[in-house]
Parts: sequence; C-alpha cells; structure tokens
Amino acid sequence: MGYETTMTETLETPAALRAFLQGRYGRPDADGMIPRERVEMALHHQQPDRVPFDFWGVPEVYDLLRDRLGVESDEEVLRLMGIDCRMVAPDYVGPAPRVQPDNTYYDAWGTHRRSISNDFSTYDEYASHP
Repeated sequence: MGYETTMTETLETPAALRAFLQGRYGRPDADGMIPRERVEMALHHQQPDRVPFDFWGVPEVYDLLRDRLGVESDEEVLRLMGIDCRMVAPDYVGPAPRVQPDNTYYDAWGTHRRSISNDFSTYDEYASHP
C-alpha cells in the first residue's frame, strides 16, 4: 500500500480531512509566526518561517471546499488551508457598472470586463486592455 492510497483512504470523510489540515496548517496561533507577521516579513524582504499563502477562488470553488471540509464559512476554509492573506474591501456604494450592448461592462475603476461561464464556474475577466 503506497502513500497515495493511504492518504486517499485516510482523508475520505470531511472530519478526517479537517483533522489533517488542522494538523498541518489550521492552527495559525501555534506556528512560529502569525499570518500577519509572515506576510509583513515577506513584504519587507525578510525570511519568514514559510512562504505566505494566498488563495482566490470563485464562489463555486468555495462551495465545494466548504462541503468537502464540512465547514460553514469561507474563513474556516482559508484557516484550515493555512491561507495567510485576506481580501479586505469596503462595500461599493458608487454608480452601477456601465453595461455595453455586447454585455461587457466598465467597472468603477474604468476596467472593461466580461463575465465568462464554463462547466465549473462563472467569473469576470478583462474584455479589453487599457
């Protein structure tokens, strides 16, 4: 029985996968550094205890991860995966995007975007370059 088979059998349930991730990454206060320190050191060109992790996923990916891990929140997914960075942004309260006849749009920053759908998700990408 190889390592791959053992890992697959061991991590079949959400509880087992959560326990595995908890032991590897999911205890940010038990590591040598907290995520903020790790990111700040990297930004200052200093050597942190490990490379800071970042993760961006479309909503469908977060849905799958929450389901597979058996957790309720995106924050819990990020914590279990050892993700150090978080997106921080205020709610947008400005004018609506300017939608074009071809269903592309210009967002608040003047960026020309379009929604793309595939078998797995829907996401926005650049429709043209500045």
